[in-house]
Amino acid sequence: MKKHLLVIITLFSAIYANGQTTNKPIYLIDIENGINFSSFDFSYSNSTTSFVNGKYSPQQHYAIKVGRELNDFISIVIGGAFDKHQIVGGKIDSLNTHYSYDLNYFSYGLELQYAKEVSTNLELIANAGVSINHLLSGFQNIGSLTYDLSETQFENKTGSVNYGVSLLYNHSETVGVYIRYNTRLNHSMFEAEESTETYFINSRCVRLGVRFSITK
Repeated sequence: MKKHLLVIITLFSAIYANGQTTNKPIYLIDIENGINFSSFDFSYSNSTTSFVNGKYSPQQHYAIKVGRELNDFISIVIGGAFDKHQIVGGKIDSLNTHYSYDLNYFSYGLELQYAKEVSTNLELIANAGVSINHLLSGFQNIGSLTYDLSETQFENKTGSVNYGVSLLYNHSETVGVYIRYNTRLNHSMFEAEESTETYFINSRCVRLGVRFSITK
C-alpha cells in the first residue's frame, strides 16, 4: 500500500509542477454510475484465513467530481463517491453455506487525469488518484446468520489508491460522455489489533459518465 501511495504522490508532484494553466480555464463536472467487482486480498497478511473468494457479485458505484484543466492535456479533479461491495466466499460446508460481506462506503479523493486526442471528438484519458474511505455500514453473513460489523474491530476508515483509463466522446464543447475501467487498490483493513492480520479490498469498476465542460 505504501509503495502504491508513493508512486501516486510522485506522479502528482511531477505532473502538477509541469502543468501550465490555460488562458481561459475550463472547469469540469463529472457525474458517473458504475458497477464494482470486489474481492479480498490476503497477500500482505502474515496470518492464515479460511476465507476463499468466490464468484464476483456486481454492486453499485455512484460519483460526482469537479475539476479544472491545467493545460490541454492535464486536469486535476476532486470528488465524492458511494460504493457498495459484496464479497462472496466459497462454500464452507456440504449444505452450500456461503461466507460473505456486505460493505457500503462513502469516499472523497483527489485525482489527476492525462488526456490524449485519438480522433475528432474522441479522447483517451488515463487517471490516477488517492482517496479516504468511510464505512457507512457493513455486515458479515455466514449462511442465514448476519453480524453487524460496527460491533466488531472491523476498520471503518481506510485509504486507497486507484488508477484507470477511459474513453471520452465530446458531443459538443460543453457536454461529453465516457466509459471508464478503474482499479481501486487496497482499502487497508485490520480485523484485530495485530497488524499481521492485514488484508485489503481490491475492486475493479466499470463506469459510465457524463462530463460538463465550462469555460470562464
